[in-house]
Amino acid sequence: MIRRRAFLVGALAAAGCRAPAPTAPVGIVDAHVHFYDPSRPGGVPWPPANNAVLYRTVLPEHLRVLAVPLGVAGAIAIEASPVEQDNHWLLGWADRDPFVLGVVGHLKPGRSGFADELDRLAAHPRFLGIRTGLWNVEPSLDEAVLADLRRVASRGLSLDLGQGASRLAMVPALARALPDVRIIVNHLGGPVIRAGGEPPVEWRQAVRAAGAQRNVAMKISGFVEALGRGAGGGQVTPDPDAVRPWFGELLDAFGPERLIFGTNWPVCEQQASYAQVVELALGLTSGLSEAERESVLRTSALRWYRRG
Repeated sequence: MIRRRAFLVGALAAAGCRAPAPTAPVGIVDAHVHFYDPSRPGGVPWPPANNAVLYRTVLPEHLRVLAVPLGVAGAIAIEASPVEQDNHWLLGWADRDPFVLGVVGHLKPGRSGFADELDRLAAHPRFLGIRTGLWNVEPSLDEAVLADLRRVASRGLSLDLGQGASRLAMVPALARALPDVRIIVNHLGGPVIRAGGEPPVEWRQAVRAAGAQRNVAMKISGFVEALGRGAGGGQVTPDPDAVRPWFGELLDAFGPERLIFGTNWPVCEQQASYAQVVELALGLTSGLSEAERESVLRTSALRWYRRG
């Protein structure tokens, strides 16, 4: 059986042409960015000071200069710190700047005090959910963790999962255990993409198993980072054809209504510019219908984070 969307994307590439590109949706939503300020008292726990690309102040005003000319109307900030008080620092930016559509924060499910802090954060209208999988906070099927994640769902919040093969593999069991939790897998699940290569069987199977769970969505963030891992690090030239097989698998497994665009800025700048990352997404979605393209680039994010 030929899968319609994967066939469409692959056929265009094989023919050396593209379908007429619909106009990019007005108001693209970038659903994965980070803000931090190393000049704050006490500094920041990440990025390290020896990272010449990332160790600098990055705030909404800096992103807006890059994003607005490309048609990006707003962004969702993802925590980049294990310090719980930094969730409130990000929410302060959301209060001051309407470009920040919301915040996905850092909390430790299964730890003492989780419920109380979740209640404090959930009271803010732009607090959208939590992320696990980083800072030694792993998702698990431990009952204490599951109980806290049910609290996340009961407050209308989402759960982002950091990238990684082991986390992608456990998504089906986690989704079945938490049918009311909206789970959003970050960065394609963390594959290594080598130019000219095909997606490995293990990744395809894990993606399909995750996509079979209707309460799971996937961020099409991290393409340039995956290319960087495949090239041994450093800058890459993002080419839609180089990652089209991976995008086709994701599109077939999740459909456009469960794919969410994000740039992972400023982390993406270690491999490519912000404009290149946005242009890559526009190229990958150019063969879709106007409604499908708008879903991937805008409305899926608003729906899954309950901002629309």
